[in-house]
Amino acid sequence: AEAKGVYLAIHDHESMIIDSPDKCINLIEQVGSPNLKVLCDITNFYILGADVAQAVHRVGPYIVHCHEKGVKGKYPYAQFLVPGEEGDEFPFDPFAKALAEVGYTGCISVEGFKWQRQDKAQVAYDMISTRLRALGLRR
Repeated sequence: AEAKGVYLAIHDHESMIIDSPDKCINLIEQVGSPNLKVLCDITNFYILGADVAQAVHRVGPYIVHCHEKGVKGKYPYAQFLVPGEEGDEFPFDPFAKALAEVGYTGCISVEGFKWQRQDKAQVAYDMISTRLRALGLRR
């Protein structure tokens, strides 16, 4: 990755070895490459009990991309939803505020699944856009 000038991103995931902010940091420190970064799948941290803001602050220096999904419940009984859909329990505001605090200016993508409602992109966009504007993080 270093020789080619690309980043490799760790994708944290429930039911996998790398499932917490500390494990992401540990792997990065063990490998020792400045090109090993984090794809911050914040919902996966959240459903395993992590505080969203603390998780972002912990991996903040290494985030190269973020994605989120709506969720109801916690692992192993979590049900993934469209962000902003009725019943979504994911705490988006603390997530967005923490991203601003660590200086993240990249993208937040929405992780969707084919079985979700057809208007999922619009529902997610509306929620994220509305919340970012309300928090003063988007014009």
